[in-house]
Amino acid sequence: MKNSGMLSTDKVTEDRETALMKALPAKMRYFIVLLFLFLPGQSVAARFCNNTPKNFILRPDIRFSNLDAPADASSYPYQVGKSAYYSENVLFDYCWPYYLRGQAVITRPIVGQYNGQDIYDIGVPNIGVTFTITDSQESGFGEGVEMKGNNLTDVIPPNGKWYLVPRMGASIRIGVIVLGRLAPRVD
Repeated sequence: MKNSGMLSTDKVTEDRETALMKALPAKMRYFIVLLFLFLPGQSVAARFCNNTPKNFILRPDIRFSNLDAPADASSYPYQVGKSAYYSENVLFDYCWPYYLRGQAVITRPIVGQYNGQDIYDIGVPNIGVTFTITDSQESGFGEGVEMKGNNLTDVIPPNGKWYLVPRMGASIRIGVIVLGRLAPRVD
């Protein structure tokens, strides 16, 4: 007597197991959909929690370092000092994973370009800023998305796809750009 005869290897059992394995992903999908629909406190529309959403507003207390560049350069535009960074770890919190995608719009007028990146007006003559935005949850700043134009731009993730996450934040790198000769201050 063969040892394989002791195992369940008949054709009917194998076909049934194969059919169950093929059907399992479809059944799991139904279970997940039903789970989302019937969880207490979860409805079809996403709900915010933990005091979100927050506005990503640049505060005036952001410090720029290494501002030892001359006020008047031989060629313009040029970046003054190092970039400043601002981060908000959680802008949106749904307390449950949803498909999210971070998009940004900059409403300031464009006053020039620096290294292929748009420079935005900040209300100071001959000075503007550049913005690069990335996900605050990534390790380090990474490449980020250089903001260009005033239209909606996919920034998190930069490929325009969606994240399945419960929360999303953003980090922004700001470069101060001198566009032309600065006028002396008169008090």
